[in-house]
Parts: sequence; structure tokens; C-alpha cells
Amino acid sequence: MQNVLERHRCILLVGDSPRDCELIRRALMDTLPDVQVEPAMTPEDLARALARARFDLALVGLHTTWQNGVAVLEAVKARHPSCPVIAWADTWQGDTVQQAMEVGLDGYIVQSGSHFPGLPIAIRLALDRVRERQAMEEVQLRYRSLFEGVPVGLYRTLPSRRIVDANPFLVHMLGY
Repeated sequence: MQNVLERHRCILLVGDSPRDCELIRRALMDTLPDVQVEPAMTPEDLARALARARFDLALVGLHTTWQNGVAVLEAVKARHPSCPVIAWADTWQGDTVQQAMEVGLDGYIVQSGSHFPGLPIAIRLALDRVRERQAMEEVQLRYRSLFEGVPVGLYRTLPSRRIVDANPFLVHMLGY
């Protein structure tokens, strides 16, 4: 697991239960001893953490007394769109999880008593998805750069022969 987080050094932990936050912090420290955990147990803590942006992953309790997890997820994604967010709750929250996934939730774990057994796996999967998204964005950027920069007229069509994309060189060649 250490390899998974070799570049990830700080985890934002959002919740209002000191007990749950401490359990998660201990679980993280057992698995990832070099990772710093930044707790956000109040709206003010969360606002400060979002402004500082020193975290690489966020763990969000779905239900806090001061804000629901979906709103926290939206706030994290609004400020840091590529940051992976994993939610947790003590029971399965199907409708809430579905809502959160539509906003960009990267993982979900259910607390089992005083343990968070799925935490290391959820972190690994969330970070893998972020890396995959970043790699896909890089490939798309390289493709777009090549397509638009090559000094040859290129275009893409649909089977109906309708042109859906043309590079600048073709546009210039045809005088458009």
C-alpha cells in the first residue's frame, strides 16, 4: 500500500465524530505511517483545509451534524476537481451514495464496528482511477495537439459522411 501513496502525503478527513475520525486516523497510520491526516470536524476546519489545498485525497463522513457528505464532496470537487474523494458511513446509504457518485465520488466504505476494513482498498482504487483519468487527459491532449498541429489536412466523419472535426490546416486549405 505504501507504493500507492508514495506521492500522496496528506489526507483530508472530514467528519464530526472524534471517535470515528480517530479510528480512521489510526487505520491510516497502521497502513501508511508517513501520511499526514488533516482533520476537518467543523465547517471552519473544512473551509481552512479547502483554502490551503494541501491534501491529496479526502475521506468524508456522509452524515455530519453540520453538513451532509454530498455537499462536502461538491465543495471539495469545486475547489479541487481531480482530488479523489472516498465517503464512509456506518451503514449502506444507497440513495446518498448514488447522488454522491453523480457528483464525482471515487469510493465508499462501510464502517464495521470499530474498523474500516475496506479503507486501504478504497484508497488504492480511488488513486488508480485518478491516475487513469490523468493519463487519459494526457492522451487526449497529445492527440488534439497532433491533430491540430500537423501540416496536412485532416478530418473525421460520421458514417453518414457528415464532417465532425477538421484541423486548422484543412480549414485553411479549403479557404474557410
